[in-house]
Amino acid sequence: MQYRTTTAIEEITSHNLSQVVVKLGKEKPILHHHPWLFSNSLERVPSTAEDGGVVKVVSSKGDFLAYAHFNKQSKIALRLLEWDEENPVNENWWRVKIKDAISRRLNPLKKDRNGAIRLVSSEADFLPGLIVDFYNGFLLVQFLTKGMENVRDLVFDELGNSLMPRGIIERSVNILRRLEGLESNIEHISGENPGNSIEFEEAGVKFTFNPFEEGHHPFHIDQKFARQISSNYFEGKKVLNCFSHTGEFSLHALKNGAAEVVSIDNNAKANEHYRKNLALNGFNVGENDVMEEDAFKALRHLNDIGRKFDVIIVNPPKFAPTKAYAEKAQRAYKDLHLHAMKNLAHGGRLIALSNSGGISNDQFKQVLSWAALDAKRQVQIVEQITHSSETPVRLSFPESEYLKGIVCEVI
Repeated sequence: MQYRTTTAIEEITSHNLSQVVVKLGKEKPILHHHPWLFSNSLERVPSTAEDGGVVKVVSSKGDFLAYAHFNKQSKIALRLLEWDEENPVNENWWRVKIKDAISRRLNPLKKDRNGAIRLVSSEADFLPGLIVDFYNGFLLVQFLTKGMENVRDLVFDELGNSLMPRGIIERSVNILRRLEGLESNIEHISGENPGNSIEFEEAGVKFTFNPFEEGHHPFHIDQKFARQISSNYFEGKKVLNCFSHTGEFSLHALKNGAAEVVSIDNNAKANEHYRKNLALNGFNVGENDVMEEDAFKALRHLNDIGRKFDVIIVNPPKFAPTKAYAEKAQRAYKDLHLHAMKNLAHGGRLIALSNSGGISNDQFKQVLSWAALDAKRQVQIVEQITHSSETPVRLSFPESEYLKGIVCEVI
């Protein structure tokens, strides 16, 4: 496939950049190398600044602060890329950054060519708006911002050269694209076309999904470490998996000798994917063990009929993408875990998971303590789950620490 050099790259190479001026007193996040700056922090934006283009960010005194992607359609008007004025964001800059991200995953790539690995994790890898996942030789690429969309062909070229994958597929369907003024896009880019099925393995469990299917991605690749930790608690146990999605935790429970696994999800398509994955692994689970219901209501019903479990996994969707949603999310998390605790047998394990960047780890623990108090249960934290090396946390970007998990013993 022929890749074009975008206009954005040509502009950067020529150093002919528009200068965006930051309001006096709003420089602090930039100086601390936080990668976001909101539109209300900007004093002046020249008419030459194009959405998705690279701009030079300067203080109200005209001092250089950073290079950034600009987009007036987004509340995050600037996504900061580089703080060294002598290191312009040109074609070589992009290629080096992509190579650096891949080099951090060389060991898992060498050990697990049949598996699933996150190769680029957006801002956490200093590449705002780019996510690259590896599935058994295929690359699934997401462009989440207008700026990253402008260099998509360069990204494909570098990924192809660096990794020589079986095939590359763009799967840009995240809600963040709408906030950037972008439409969803799913297409085969180059190499082998896997059709409607990519199969891969994770710790001996087989999974399959259709990379061209609309809707949310049918696999949570970033929760790999959480599944690894959780697998230590399943043998011989009755397991309830709430918000089971396509069965990632349920399949690991079955693979690791669970006596019984009940999965709850109100999404029919997710449950269909789960049944396909069950068949792929040779498991025969009864219809009553896949509950297509709202998890909040299902937990109350199970408690009403007195059904108890030894292990309950609570892994809801993102209740708080930002701090603005924190208060509402905390109420939902408390209600959810209150009823989960009531459904646990004495000494049972609650595996509480959250991918909400707007809730801190301390806030999540506080919510669990409130739930324990109302459920009249004593709770001990026996293990904590965080990010794997494939989803690093960038110290200057606390929002990148969005994954959190707590394994509790409930008495």
